Amino acid sequence: MAKFYYDEIMDDYLELSFKCKKCGYECKTEPLETPPVNETRDYYHVCKNCGEKQQIHFRDMLQTAECDIIELPDSNLIGSKGVFIEYYLNYDIAWLQTLYGKEEWNEVLNQIDTLSSKTRQFIYKLLYVNCFSTLDAYIKQKLYHVLSKDEEAKTKFIESKQKRCPKNQRKQDSIFLLSEFLDKNSFQNTRIIGHFLNNYFNLRIEENERLIQGYRKRNQIVHRNSIDIGGHPIIVTREELVSIMDEVLCYINEVDTKLSNYFTNRLINKL
Repeated sequence: MAKFYYDEIMDDYLELSFKCKKCGYECKTEPLETPPVNETRDYYHVCKNCGEKQQIHFRDMLQTAECDIIELPDSNLIGSKGVFIEYYLNYDIAWLQTLYGKEEWNEVLNQIDTLSSKTRQFIYKLLYVNCFSTLDAYIKQKLYHVLSKDEEAKTKFIESKQKRCPKNQRKQDSIFLLSEFLDKNSFQNTRIIGHFLNNYFNLRIEENERLIQGYRKRNQIVHRNSIDIGGHPIIVTREELVSIMDEVLCYINEVDTKLSNYFTNRLINKL
């Protein structure tokens, strides 16, 4: 039985590759959905060359997760590639997830008014950081979705990334390159977001000084344990917290609108 372990947190789906036990053909599965915590899933893959049937068993064990291909010997190596749900199902859930996150955020905020001032301040700072995590999560999901739809922007992105790699290390799989890029980069700084949209979609968004200053404050909370460079404690008020989240949601709405108009205009120009 061939087996490998994977990170169930990072991937919505896994695309597996392995050699067929019977004929040695390089098999590649469709994206297979990974199971929720403490659950299992079984799939079957039929070799396109000889028709050999392979049983694939996913198992989540809370601390780790593993995949078995029952008919393969232990020596057979299994390759895997994570696939985001947005790409596989070809729909955009970024805005819906952002609104759901805001709903949970408000629920927490409304429940802490009875706590001590010290506890409230601690939670306010956590929620302040979460505002920028919400922005980061939205942008990453949105970019994955739109770049997979727009061949021109995707080609420009892939070419720019491959130019920076040595020839013998260049990866030809565009989805892998995009996924790897989004995993390794943060989009909590609106200047980075603006540069990306301008470089690959020719879209311009005015810099939001409130969010730029807010991002710097977020960094002091995260990287300096809520102490500024002068040694003074960082304070977040309830009003400031609500204000920065409103700014984040307005910015997200602006990005969403501009990208929607971009694709509408592209469609009109093709008619």
